[in-house]
Amino acid sequence: MSTLPLFVGSAADAAKVARLAAVTRLGNIAKKIGNGHAYTDHIGEFSHLGIRTVNEFTKHVEIVLKSPSASFTGKNGREYFWHDASKTFAVIDKNNPDMGTAFIPNRGKAYYDDQLIAFK
Repeated sequence: MSTLPLFVGSAADAAKVARLAAVTRLGNIAKKIGNGHAYTDHIGEFSHLGIRTVNEFTKHVEIVLKSPSASFTGKNGREYFWHDASKTFAVIDKNNPDMGTAFIPNRGKAYYDDQLIAFK
């Protein structure tokens, strides 16, 4: 008995579908992070960027996740992101009810680099 493929099309079409799924996933995660503790605990760190509302914060987190300057998946399963333009650090943590966090670390990119050394 043969099985039918789940997707019929070119490799380019398959890549587009995969990219759309990844973008949708990151958008959904950004909403969870933006509506969680990251907003209540860290929103004051983003006022210089004009970010004040949950919606503005969520959009910013989505930009960080979708267009990071640097990122890696750690040996702990978490995904780490650094965004140079805004100096924002973000983490996707599937084991956290908020799905992660985002903040501006006092030590800037050095904080991200420390995570890279500790968890890569």
